[in-house]
Amino acid sequence: MRPSTINSEESGSVKAKTKEKLAKNRAKATGTFQDPIRLYDRPIWFDVWFIVGLMLTVPDILVGALVLLKADFSWELANASISGIFFSGYLSLLVEIIAKFALGSVLPVFIRRSMRRGKLDTRPVRVEPGFYEDPIRKGSQRYWDGTGWTSELRAPYKREPGRMLFLCGVFFLLSLLIGLGFAMKTINAVKVEHSYEASSALASQFSDAGLADQTPETVLAEAPAFAEASSNLTIAVAGYPKKEGEATEVEGIDLVLYQSYALAFASLADQVTELAAQIQVCPSADSPCSS
Repeated sequence: MRPSTINSEESGSVKAKTKEKLAKNRAKATGTFQDPIRLYDRPIWFDVWFIVGLMLTVPDILVGALVLLKADFSWELANASISGIFFSGYLSLLVEIIAKFALGSVLPVFIRRSMRRGKLDTRPVRVEPGFYEDPIRKGSQRYWDGTGWTSELRAPYKREPGRMLFLCGVFFLLSLLIGLGFAMKTINAVKVEHSYEASSALASQFSDAGLADQTPETVLAEAPAFAEASSNLTIAVAGYPKKEGEATEVEGIDLVLYQSYALAFASLADQVTELAAQIQVCPSADSPCSS
């Protein structure tokens, strides 16, 4: 490296430090404070609106986790319980999170950055260094060093971080409650439907052929599954929210049909359980039964 290049770099460094020192001294003397031009020379995540937009995506993530928990970690049931604008499921939730993040966090920050950059290009009426009306924050004064606006700001501008934190909290709660409301409304209906589908095949295996035609091994093997399916179906139908006077078919679920089916299936499940108990007591027709 040439000596002239080294000298010029050292000279530039000395000038920058001198300028910074003069700015600090001037700030102490005039009662100013530093207000960095965030959207101009700092990462976008330093902007408060980036955080506000991010608060819209966090509830969606929580909703996805809570729905999975509510569905007893059944991915199929939870996936069917999440409704979207164009399609349903966790893929819809993922698309919604990405869209909210892009439209609520990234896009507003870039728009504000562009607008602020345009304002910073404006020049004061007088060109000599001094404090002039801030082109960014109305009601305050920003220092013009003769070539551009600096980060020095003079009162009376006041920051209000509490207000922005309050807005973040409001956005967060609204998004969380709305998301959970829609998800919880559909998950009960989906539980009824899935319980019905899961028990239909099991019921037809016994009801079509009849209990008498089933082998003891089949009855013993399926008895616990019958008990569990009967319990799940009964709980699902009973737990589905239906007020007096509402239509019998809600969210595509015919409750009257499913309630009658749940009773019939419970009766069949009791018969299977009873027959299984008899088989356990009487393992074969030739051996005497014990009480």
